[in-house]
Amino acid sequence: MLIVGLASQLVFSQSINPQYVYWLNNEIIYELDPVTNKSHEFSLKMPMGSTGLTIASNPRMPETLTFYTTVMSLIYYYDGKKWVSTNHFSYVNLGGGKKYVYILDGVGSKVYRYDGNEEIQLVLSLDPNFCGPYDIVADTQDHFYLLHNKLKKLVEYDPGGKVIREIPLTGLKDEVSGGGFAMVNGYVYANVSGRSVVGQLKDGVIEFSDASYLPSSLNDFATVPYKHDLMVSNPSTNAPSNSNIRIPLNLRPVELQHTISVDQNKLRLSVWLPSTDHRSRVSFIFNGVKILDNTLLSDTKVEFDLTVSSQGDNHLSMELMNENKGIAIAANVSVMVNGQEQLVSLTSDYKKSGAINLVLHSR
Repeated sequence: MLIVGLASQLVFSQSINPQYVYWLNNEIIYELDPVTNKSHEFSLKMPMGSTGLTIASNPRMPETLTFYTTVMSLIYYYDGKKWVSTNHFSYVNLGGGKKYVYILDGVGSKVYRYDGNEEIQLVLSLDPNFCGPYDIVADTQDHFYLLHNKLKKLVEYDPGGKVIREIPLTGLKDEVSGGGFAMVNGYVYANVSGRSVVGQLKDGVIEFSDASYLPSSLNDFATVPYKHDLMVSNPSTNAPSNSNIRIPLNLRPVELQHTISVDQNKLRLSVWLPSTDHRSRVSFIFNGVKILDNTLLSDTKVEFDLTVSSQGDNHLSMELMNENKGIAIAANVSVMVNGQEQLVSLTSDYKKSGAINLVLHSR
């Protein structure tokens, strides 16, 4: 039997970019490119009366990510076509992880978690004098993070609320509130009293400075569930980077959505091929045979039914060809192989095309 499944935290819907920071203001979502520091209004419209924003797995399509918010203290998510109420109560401060959406009750100084099925469950009671942006961030191990402005530290907790580590903060001015915070590629973005800031981990300390390209006041931040080990070491350059997802600077990636399901030795590969501003073509090769040959990316969906060999390994390759020289494009794929996540990336630059290779083990 072939065991293959998708890692839901890394398959993107609604053009969610894993490198971007999303922020909410007056029921409008904006996306910030951390490389150019430019924000643009996002295409998805929020429901009327919405407060709070996060990104987590879509309950109806667990292999994809989507946006969550709250309306009248109820959790809503976008199902790909419309906003849907879960009819479950929540406070407004949301943070999407792998299995859970974490919720901060800032006034009551409590942390809850939500599994998509039952009412929110209490995880942690904080010091009643907790001060910081009323927001919470979670990662791909379902650890969650709080920014304790008054104590000048970022605190990481395990899923049960146990403190894992504390990282000191500098550059704050005793701000004790704010619109939220987010983490991406070793950087921390926060909105504190009257200003927005960005922090970078240097020598074990997060050093904050003004982020004048963001509003002085906003409602919330959101990013793709945080990759757990990104705050372990310092970023190697001034530009945000990720060793596992290689995105060319100043360019938006091509996002390929994948779903893989297995019935005995049959493998169905379903791939959404979004259109781009550049002529780009993709090929898929399975066990040496081309199953998709040089197909133009043009907002189409393709599916393949593959027979998986029970003897030895099965190899699935993807090639991305760039016809417009001088323009870089990229794609990301993450699958579960025998219960282990395999994260790979594909980048095509002006010199060459890129390729990925996945080895699928049979049992």
